Amino acid sequence: SSLFRFGVGETWEFRIETDGFIRSSSVGAGSSNSQNGFGDTALGFKWQMQDSDEKTGRPAIAWLVHADMASGSKEFRGQGTRPSLRAVFEWELADDASFGIMPGVVLNRNESGNRYNMGILAATYSRPLGEGLRGFIELSGQQLQSRANGGNVSTFDMGLSHLVSNDVQVDAWISKGLSSAAPRLA
Repeated sequence: SSLFRFGVGETWEFRIETDGFIRSSSVGAGSSNSQNGFGDTALGFKWQMQDSDEKTGRPAIAWLVHADMASGSKEFRGQGTRPSLRAVFEWELADDASFGIMPGVVLNRNESGNRYNMGILAATYSRPLGEGLRGFIELSGQQLQSRANGGNVSTFDMGLSHLVSNDVQVDAWISKGLSSAAPRLA
C-alpha cells in the first residue's frame, strides 16, 4: 500500500492512499483460488490539533477525514464512496518510543448497497531500532461490524519503518488474523 502526504500549512496535510496492486490467494479443500487487481484509492485530510508533551503526558492529537472511492479492480472494489472520521492519540515515551490509539467510524456500504456504520480501532507501540529505523507492533480492529456485514477483521501486526529521507518512508510488516473474517496471514 502507498500513502502520499502533502503538507498544507503548519497543521494540515492532504492525503492519497491506495493498496495498489493486490494478489490474493486462498486454498480450500482440494481447490485454490487466486485473484489479481488494484485496490481502491482514498482521498483525505489530516489536521494536527496538538503536539505531544512528554513532560506533562499530553498526547499528540490529530483528526483524519477520508473518503474511500470505489476505484479499484472489480475483485477488490468497495461498494461506493465510504467516508470515515478517525482520531489519533499518540504519547511520547522514554527512549523515543511511542504509544498510539486510533478510534474511528466509517460509513460503509454492504453488498446489497445498504449503508451502515463500521468501527475501527488500533493500538500501536513503536520504538527506534537504529538510525532511521523503527519497529512496531499493533493490535488492529480494521473492520468492527456485524456478521451480517462481513464480521470483524482483527489482526496482530508487526513490522519495520525506515525513514529513507525527510520526504520518504518505507514500511514492511506482517499481519496475523485474529478473527475468522480476517486473512490468516498477510
